[in-house]
Order: sequence, then structure tokens, then C-alpha cells
Amino acid sequence: MAGEKFMGLFRTCGNAVKKDELFLSAGFADFSLNFYKIMIALEIFFLLTGCYVGGKMEKRMDAGESRGDSIIVCGGKVSGIDDTRQKKIESYLASGEPEYGGSIRIHTDVEPPHLQPMLRPDAWIVRMVQGDVFEPLVKRNPVTYQFEGALAEKWEYDSSSGNYTFYLRKGVVWHDGKPFSSRDVIFTFNLLMSPMTDAVTMRNSLEEVDEWRVEGDYKVILHTTRRNFLFLQNIEGLPILPEHIYGTGDFNKHPFNRKPVGTGPFKFSKWIPDSRIEFERNDNYWGKKPFLRKVIYVIHRDKNVAFEMLKRGDIDLLYRVETSRFFQYDVDKELKRNFFRLTFKTPDYSFLMFNVRTPFFSDVRVRRAMAHLLDLEKIRATVFKCLATVVTGPWPPGHPAYDSKIQPYSYDPQKAEALLEEAGWKDEDGDGIREKNSKKFHFTFLIPIQSREIQRILSIYQQDLEKAGIKMDISLQDWSIYIDLCRKHRFEMAAMMWDMEWDNDLTGLFHSKSIEGGQNFPGWSNREADRLLEEGRKELDDEKRNSMFRRLHAILHDEVPYIFAFSPIETAFVRKNFRGPGLIAGVNWFDKIRIWVTPEGSLKNF
Repeated sequence: MAGEKFMGLFRTCGNAVKKDELFLSAGFADFSLNFYKIMIALEIFFLLTGCYVGGKMEKRMDAGESRGDSIIVCGGKVSGIDDTRQKKIESYLASGEPEYGGSIRIHTDVEPPHLQPMLRPDAWIVRMVQGDVFEPLVKRNPVTYQFEGALAEKWEYDSSSGNYTFYLRKGVVWHDGKPFSSRDVIFTFNLLMSPMTDAVTMRNSLEEVDEWRVEGDYKVILHTTRRNFLFLQNIEGLPILPEHIYGTGDFNKHPFNRKPVGTGPFKFSKWIPDSRIEFERNDNYWGKKPFLRKVIYVIHRDKNVAFEMLKRGDIDLLYRVETSRFFQYDVDKELKRNFFRLTFKTPDYSFLMFNVRTPFFSDVRVRRAMAHLLDLEKIRATVFKCLATVVTGPWPPGHPAYDSKIQPYSYDPQKAEALLEEAGWKDEDGDGIREKNSKKFHFTFLIPIQSREIQRILSIYQQDLEKAGIKMDISLQDWSIYIDLCRKHRFEMAAMMWDMEWDNDLTGLFHSKSIEGGQNFPGWSNREADRLLEEGRKELDDEKRNSMFRRLHAILHDEVPYIFAFSPIETAFVRKNFRGPGLIAGVNWFDKIRIWVTPEGSLKNF
């Protein structure tokens, strides 16, 4: 079998491996798709498709409370956030003497298919194991945000040769007690670069690495063909794997993908399907040991049920609190007495996207019309209660690549109708639905079945589209179905949210080479955008690179393969007997190593 042949090659390739030789030995050609680790945190927000497969179909989404809400005028303010109080809470959480022991139970509304971040990871896989169970060569300091050693104590870069030399940490052992060495690093790169490994996203983020070799047990040299301003960030996203565990068998279906063995501060304990996934402290960890004895992820897809579990004491941390629950805190004495309400900004963003190959959305005028029919301010006010910021591009406001002069498409039904008429979509038979070449403007929107906020968004959008002569049906689907449809381009319009870093390589999202095998789901192609992505990836001068990316921002806004929507204000409830700076979530989520339990926490009130 091809997979067995390739694993055999791993065991016989020696200490130096060139990527071209590895690929050709397996009978495959390298294909170049630039991408970066932003997709390791992939989290679907909602998906619209015209291909209905199973699930529940709704012709209409009942507007319900979304149209009955009193409209909040957000303006430039974000309601519900008291900055002074928030700073007091953060100061309190970061203070005090840490204590060892205890567990934290964190809610997740998604049960991951596996716990292997190299294989098509979603955000929850990364949150559960990356850095906690598996470790990379380098990592960012959560306070200074500078890179520091992880499994590598230090590293050097030689610009003349293009070599990165990593000096590995001695005395590190895997969770099963076996020693860690350079062989594991080389094995990890062999595995990553194999076209038989289902790791296109991560492989393409490190495509400039064409040779990897060792010198002894604790020195690894990576040769790069070009500079990449995000190289260390991409290395941070690569989990180093144990050769003695993954050296045999089919990696894509390996049983240890569901019971991982790493070198990190926590080790896998148990997985009870549809119930919980548990990790326990690694007392043999090479670095500073966690304070918590256990981290438990409680699985429940219904956030209403999860909220009740939180209140009765079965969950300690509820992440991404629904808006209505967030404001319930103001009048619920029990919530105030037992929990802190946390808010934090992120570089994440949500967007609607079009399959530009479909007859509905191949015309840019139609895409612009659809943008003019999405009332972002109404949605921000009524659905998010202002706990979001409207964005116009794939960077957070304030980032030097974000062009603040670009304004979002205004809600303007008259302009939308004029664009539709110009594009040839007219209601010729008077039935209230536009048509073109005898084809009705009628499509289906697919969404995750558990998301109430998305359903409320659609209730607003659906009514405004109907007034403009566009009919939209809604199909509720499980996550595994709608992400598969999206990857196969079997949709007409979609919407997602990416969990992002501050700096990102967006090649895998917007480059034409990433249409097949990457995450350019709309099938959008633009030569200038391709050039900007390619040149920007290699440009080390921040201002030059960000100038290129501001131009890319303008192209995306003008051609509208996406309607960029919101950067959310993230929210969480955490039980008051938990402390630690790790609860002040940053770009890389909560840092469980720096969280502890203290009984006195429940006595503190703000």
C-alpha cells in the first residue's frame, strides 16, 4: 500500500532528507500552496449552500425576537463593557499566591474528530492540545509576545545559507517516559512533508523548508529556500510528534490521534464520547509545572443546557457566552455572586463568502448588491448588542495592514436593486422573485444546527433579501457535513469565522492556487492579489509588506468575494474561585498553565 511504502521510506531515509527526493520517491509531485497556521484554528461560524444533504430544511427562518428587539444605536461605543471594572477583575485575577491542585471544567460545544493538530485541525483541537499536550520547537511568551525556546532551547539563522539551526532541550521525555531527541523532529518533518499525510494546511505553511537534517541527538538544521516573515510563527504551529508512537501504521487514522502522547505540561487521561475529554498534569514536565491537577473539557452542543450546567456547578468556564446570557449577568444575583464576566478583543473576524463560480454570484455587481442588503449595524445592535466591531477586511482594526479609509458597504436596498437590474436579474413575471435566463434567484443557506445567534442573523438578512426579490431557504446541518460541503465548493454562499493571530499569511485563503486543497472556498482568482500575497510573504520590511496588504484589502473590498462582517468581542463566565493571569485571554486563548484554584476567590465581588 502507498501509505505503508511511505512510512517505510521514513525509517530508511537517514539523517538528511530533501523534500523533492521524499516526494518523488513516493511517486508524487510537490504542489505549491502558500498557507499559514491561521487555519489550525479554523472554526466555522456558519455556512450557506445550495446542496441540501440531510439535516433539517427550513424554507423560512422565523424572525422571532430579532425583529422584536428594541434597536440599540451602537455608534462608536460597545455596550455592556465597563472598562474600569474589567481592569479591576483582570488585576485581581493576576494577583495572589498560586496554589497547586484542583481541576477546571471548560465547556465545548463541539466534539473534535481527533486530537491531532497536524491533521485538518479545528480551533478546539488546537485549544485542547497545542502547547498543552504537544509542544513545538519555539513558542511566543504570552506576556511579552516574543519568541522563546520550547523544545529547542535556542536557535540561529544564517541569512547567507538560509539555514535555521535549532539546539534542542536535553532531558525532555515523552508522556510515556521515552526520551525525546532530534530523531523525533526529523520524523515529524518527514511525516508533515509526505503528500500522504492529510496536512495540506500545515505543510504549505512551511513550504520554504526543502531540507531537514540532524547533527547528533540535540541539533536540527532546517534549510529554507526563501525568507518568510512568519517562519517562527509557523514553526510554533507545528507539533513535534514521537517517532516511537507514530512510526508505524496509517498516521491519518492512527489510534493515538485520539489518545495523544506529547511532551507538554498536560497529558491525555481519558475521552468519554459525548461527555468529556480529560487531561492531567504531567509531573515529569521539563519546565514549570501547571498548578491545576486536571483540565476537563465538558462536551455539550446545546449552549442553553451548558449555561444551566454552569449555574448548578458542573462547568467552571463557559466560553463565547451567548449575548442574552451576557446581559442576564446584570440582573442575575446568583451569576454575579459566583462568576466573573470576562470580555476581550481578538483579531478574529467573521465574513460571508460567495462561490463566484455559481450563476448567482459570478457577477461582481450581484455580490455588491448582496453586500448592500446586509444590514450590519442592525445585526450588530440587535443580535450582538454592540459586542462586536464591523470590519471591512481580513485584519483587525488598528493593524497596520488594515486600511481604515475603506468603509463597509452601506445598507442601501435602492442601490442593491439598481445593481441587480443592471446585472439582468429582474422580476419579469411579477411573482416577487427575480429571474435571469428563466432561472429564479433562489438559493439555500446552511448553518450549524446549534447556533441561535446565526439563526437570528439570518432572520434579518432573509427578510431584507425577500424585499429585494431574492428567495433564501435555510438548512440546519451538523458541523461535519457543512464543512465538507464547503471544502468541496458545493455551496452558493457561505459565512465563517476565522480564529486568527495578529499577523497572518493569508495565502491559503485568497490565493488562486489555494482553490483546490486550500481554503479559498469561493474559488476567487485575481492576479494582482496573487502577486501581493506572494511578495508580501517574503517581505521582511514591515511597512513595505503592510502597504502591499492594504492594497490587497482594497481589492477584496472592490471585488467582494467576501462580505467582511464582524470582529467579535469575546465573552466568558469563569467561576470566582479560579485565579491566574492565564484567565486573561490573549490571541492564543486561555493559558491553562497559569491558572489555579483558590477557595478565597469566591469571596471576592466587584
